[in-house]
Amino acid sequence: MSPAAEVPDFVSWLQRIQACPQGVRWARDCRSILDAGEACPNSEWLLWTVREAGFADPAVGRSFTAACLARVRRLLPDPRQQQALALLESVAAGAGSERDCAEAARLAAEAQADLAMSPEWSASAAAAGAALWHAAAEDPWAASAEVRRHCLRAMAWDPWAVDQDVEDRTLATALKALLRPHGSAIVAAIRERFAANPPKPPKPCGGC
Repeated sequence: MSPAAEVPDFVSWLQRIQACPQGVRWARDCRSILDAGEACPNSEWLLWTVREAGFADPAVGRSFTAACLARVRRLLPDPRQQQALALLESVAAGAGSERDCAEAARLAAEAQADLAMSPEWSASAAAAGAALWHAAAEDPWAASAEVRRHCLRAMAWDPWAVDQDVEDRTLATALKALLRPHGSAIVAAIRERFAANPPKPPKPCGGC
């Protein structure tokens, strides 16, 4: 089957797993499953789709959460938060350890608790701090959606940030770059899922 011929099966699979209507429309207009990933304008759709396909790579999760947090670095006012972020970036680069993650989680939690009573508190700082805590305290792939969500909330409340849609496209670009080396494996996993659970033929109407 050609890549283009697979698109209807891909779209049917998305519908069966209850993808949002906007995401289904995006997939329907693409030339192949790989093209759908490259053309995806929304990092949430991309994360959700590959997760439904069974993809769960901690290294990709760590790098993506680090990319998200880099967008809100200026919204982390406590030095402990900056230290935690530096530790997580080191781990994402392959130079850190699980002990560094544990230390980052401790620093992020302490700073977030103190920030609530600080004059430096703001809605954007609180959301950025929540993103940092999720990135440090949980499995990076499992936490990636929460980190993304909190970072976009932080940027939405930041008067100096650019449009949120622009920020999300930036995150989508970062995620695509991280997923690209795994593209063939992800497509194969999606094929297995719609082959194992093909769409059922429509039931005939009562007059047929």
